[in-house]
Amino acid sequence: MASLIFRRSTLISSQVVKNCKSRQILGVAQTDANIRSISSLVARTREACHQRQHVQISSHLLQRKATKHCSNCSCGVHSKAEVEQGDLEFSKFLDEEIRQEKERTVPLVNTVKDWDVKKDDAEVTLSKSIGNEQIRLHFNINNMVDVSPPESKGEYEEGNQSNNADMVMAKPLFTVEIQKASGKILSLDCSYPEYEVEYEQEDNDDAFCITSVSMSGPQGEGEDNSYSVVAETMDETMYEMLMDMLHDRGIDDKFIGDLADYSTGYEQSKYIELLVDLKTFLDEK
Repeated sequence: MASLIFRRSTLISSQVVKNCKSRQILGVAQTDANIRSISSLVARTREACHQRQHVQISSHLLQRKATKHCSNCSCGVHSKAEVEQGDLEFSKFLDEEIRQEKERTVPLVNTVKDWDVKKDDAEVTLSKSIGNEQIRLHFNINNMVDVSPPESKGEYEEGNQSNNADMVMAKPLFTVEIQKASGKILSLDCSYPEYEVEYEQEDNDDAFCITSVSMSGPQGEGEDNSYSVVAETMDETMYEMLMDMLHDRGIDDKFIGDLADYSTGYEQSKYIELLVDLKTFLDEK
């Protein structure tokens, strides 16, 4: 009898365990199903939100496009008449601008004493010969206008147009090349004081400075990869001797004043030329 009761108890316990496992499995399955259902719902909700936001953003951009360019229509494009009216107003403004620029323009200096001048739009090359040396000076007038007047009228030689404090001055960076008969070239990059790299010198009253020096072989050989030394790391005595070399070849304070005069007049003429070209462009139908 006891044995029978024990077997029944064992069978009941086993059944309880099976039922518990079944409930656990069922619960897990139900949980998974709920999670999948919730995830699906979230995904659908997000998709619907994105679609709604996309429609709202697209509508907003269309409204901005329509109102930004044209208040009279929703096409987002100005009419031909509106474009022509805007160009006409700009052209009239340029008429007055050109007139004012011509009134205050200084006489154009066509030459620099003792130098041959060759112009290629914004690029300018000065050249001359001394003995067996060919000396060339290259500069570009783009973005080299100094709107600050000289601190004193004695900055350059008296009589130069650069002494006019009301004038906008062009003070370009420039490179001097001294070429020997062998073809070897000494190149010196120079600048006006406004662009000077910090270099302490006692009693330095020069109107320009050397910023770097390099040597190269015959013209066209090794020009792009030549070694260059900057002035701020150069021995002071060496620097002064290089300045003396330039002075001996006529590149001195007087010449620097003449160069500023020439550059200023030429830059002004190119500016007026640009204004005229721009007006011609606007007036073209």
